[in-house]
Amino acid sequence: AYKELLMEVPNVSLANVLSKVRKLKIPPKAAFMIWRLLQNKLPTADNLGKRNVVLNEQDKLCRFCMEQQETVAHSMFSCML
Repeated sequence: AYKELLMEVPNVSLANVLSKVRKLKIPPKAAFMIWRLLQNKLPTADNLGKRNVVLNEQDKLCRFCMEQQETVAHSMFSCML
């Protein structure tokens, strides 16, 4: 959905994208997930670390590939598993 919204308008602001998300005919939990994704508020290892949640080194890795640090960008867009 994020890629589709950005393809519609190349120089779009976050506020415009969020207003478009609210208008989508999708379940509320999917809209909330997209909202959290766009705000970088998903509970990934890097975001938990910023909130002083103590994680050991293995918990900081992506749960799927176990190769890179778990971030929103990696989890949603670049992890191959």
